[in-house]
Amino acid sequence: MTLSNSTRGIVSVKDHEALDSVAEALLQRAIQHQALTPAEARDLATWDLPTITEYLALRLQKEGLLTARECRDMLGYAADAGH
Repeated sequence: MTLSNSTRGIVSVKDHEALDSVAEALLQRAIQHQALTPAEARDLATWDLPTITEYLALRLQKEGLLTARECRDMLGYAADAGH
């Protein structure tokens, strides 16, 4: 992936590569565990990397495929237990 206009100059290339790795791992995990369809994954791939990462981490936590701790490790926060 290339840096989008929204992240160019704000996120370093090294940070972007880390986000790309997290987003890719989350997309693969979501598809593997049928939390996302391949079509949904293709749609998500058009979003910016921070948004993909946040959406997938929270969705996987909701589906029980990530613990709140894993979500916090990735994002710095997790979904509320009440949701």
